[in-house]
Amino acid sequence: MAMGTRRQRQRQEELWYRRDLAEAPGHPFYRRLNKVLEQAGFEEFCEGRCRKFYHEKLGRPSLPPGMYFRVMLLGFFEGIESGFVVFAAVSADRAG
Repeated sequence: MAMGTRRQRQRQEELWYRRDLAEAPGHPFYRRLNKVLEQAGFEEFCEGRCRKFYHEKLGRPSLPPGMYFRVMLLGFFEGIESGFVVFAAVSADRAG
């Protein structure tokens, strides 16, 4: 699989205008955790460590390693033991 990167991700145009969607403020713990990980260069660290496991061009773009490990951290902090369940919950949440 080719490794995706956070900066190079292309997103489809959203179906709703952002101002029409209600947004929750998020939990303070996760806001702080995201800030700490960002300051520590977590995305770059994960991509550097995982680069040898991804092919440059073959396969479809995968979930960036930094996002994968963030989701696994979420499962750990929420007490969800199954990686499948964690990713299903995140996918459902992102779908709207």
